[in-house]
Amino acid sequence: MGVDAALYTKPQWDSLSAALQSTGKSLVASKGNLVDEVWDEHGRPPCLETVIENLALEFSGRETKDKLADVREQMKDVDASVLVVAELHEVACKILTLM
Repeated sequence: MGVDAALYTKPQWDSLSAALQSTGKSLVASKGNLVDEVWDEHGRPPCLETVIENLALEFSGRETKDKLADVREQMKDVDASVLVVAELHEVACKILTLM
């Protein structure tokens, strides 16, 4: 996994590196900030001004707060302090804090 090493303390880096190694993966310091490089070349994309709304229960099946509680519980069960969301359609300009 490539990351900007400047964003992590040594203990954070070591912890993340150990966790990745236990799954057969490794942590690699990127040369510079990859997001900044893309934005410099193509310009920063504008954040959408559209209000994000929850789907009605008939479509979502459960309340957002209940789904988030489940995610927090599953993270707690495996002693996780970070949730990485990597699918492009799940990444938005507005960040929701789960913890």
